[in-house]
Amino acid sequence: MKRCQGNCGLEHMLLVKVHVDGEEKWYCTQCFLTHAALSFNVDGVPVLQELLYPKISSRIELRDSVRRFAEEMEFQLRRHDDRGGWEDGQCEPKWLLSRLKEEVIELSKAMSNPNGRVTNVAHESADIANFAMMIADVVRIDFEKRAAERFEGEKNIPPE
Repeated sequence: MKRCQGNCGLEHMLLVKVHVDGEEKWYCTQCFLTHAALSFNVDGVPVLQELLYPKISSRIELRDSVRRFAEEMEFQLRRHDDRGGWEDGQCEPKWLLSRLKEEVIELSKAMSNPNGRVTNVAHESADIANFAMMIADVVRIDFEKRAAERFEGEKNIPPE
């Protein structure tokens, strides 16, 4: 067991090793996610940002099928821009999941319809992917908000 060098200062079996200004520090996962990851930078990029948003597009070339599908997803999102978005905190993940399930039924119907099958299957598949993306994004936004609130609260705790 090793002692956390974060705010808790407790001994833990599992710690995260972080190099800061050439110095090695050890954090429990809780302290790392609520303090260290929000405040540390690696090559100018906040650690938490790098954990949650790896720069895949700068590392790999997108496959043609992935690019086409992503464009279809964006097309479907823009068709519904008048409805408001998931980013404003108005959508609960459970509601988004129920909508995703409805879209799966619509995809099933589109697949059994020989007329316009390719276009409808592409649209419904993109709708499903968009709802899955929205769920992931809402959960990420909530996590970041809670982590930032906790970090702000810990900054305001006077040292003992």
